[in-house]
Order: sequence, then C-alpha cells, then structure tokens
Amino acid sequence: MNSVTSGSLFTDLIDVTFTIEAEPVAKGRPRARVFNGRVHLYTPPKTKYFEQRVHRAAERVPLPQIGVPLRVDIVAICKRPKRLCRKKDPNSLIYRPSKPDGDNVRKAILDGLSNFFDDKQVVSGETVCLYAEKDRDIGRCVIRITTKLETEEEILTRLDLLSASEYQ
Repeated sequence: MNSVTSGSLFTDLIDVTFTIEAEPVAKGRPRARVFNGRVHLYTPPKTKYFEQRVHRAAERVPLPQIGVPLRVDIVAICKRPKRLCRKKDPNSLIYRPSKPDGDNVRKAILDGLSNFFDDKQVVSGETVCLYAEKDRDIGRCVIRITTKLETEEEILTRLDLLSASEYQ
C-alpha cells in the first residue's frame, strides 16, 4: 500500500507506507582495514546491500524531500525457523525475541532513507520484530513514514506516565 499527501511541508500530511521484500538486516559494525599505510573504515557488504534495497524501494513511492519532524514505524518480519513450523504453532505472525535486534534493523533502514531525510528528524516511531507466517519463504519490512505525530498528552497517556487529567 502506497499513499502520500504532500504540499506545504508544515501544514499538509505526508503519509507513506511501503514494503521491502527482503530479510531484515541489522546495521553491522563498521569494519577497518589498512591500505597503503592508512586505515579505511567501511560498512559490511550485507548491510550496505540492504540499505541500497531500502533506498530503491523508497524511490518507487512518491516520497518528497522532507524537512520536518517525522514518525517512522517499522515492522521487521523474518523468515520463521523450522523449530517454529510445527503443527501446533500458529500460522500467523508471531513476535521474534531474537537477532537481528530491532534497534539495529531500524538503524539500517534509517540509513537507507538518508537521501530523503536526516535521521535526526525522526522524533517518534516503533519497531516491531516478528516471524513470518509458516507458508512465507522470505522475510519483509513494512515501513511507514508520516508527519502526523502524537501530541505530548497522547504519548504520556499511552506510556502510562501521566493520566490525561494530570496533564491539564
């Protein structure tokens, strides 16, 4: 599902959702090598390739250059391991409490989107890590980018840090 509404950056809503049909990859640590007596740092090839896939997927949707605070939600769905494909296991999506961890997948995705916006503009969002349905052979990432942000009151209430009556 791809949708976007754009116009004036400060008044109109931008809401884009797109899917990358690839196994989520965590942001790898920078690697170093010595070449001609100098140290060169580089991103691991697997991470670099995943970031390029994210960038290409984002190019296919009408995603304008964005200069305002954003919310980025990510659903990282990995292929289900054989140990979770028994008859008694549910066929639907299930939570994945294992590697790659959600914050590093988030870093890789935000780095792949760096041509569209700076990751410091991302002020909110969730990353949910799941295993795919039993019949899916490959993982995927669903990414939603929006300028629609929750109010401070909604955030504090949702996190149960402050009831709505205390905020007023």
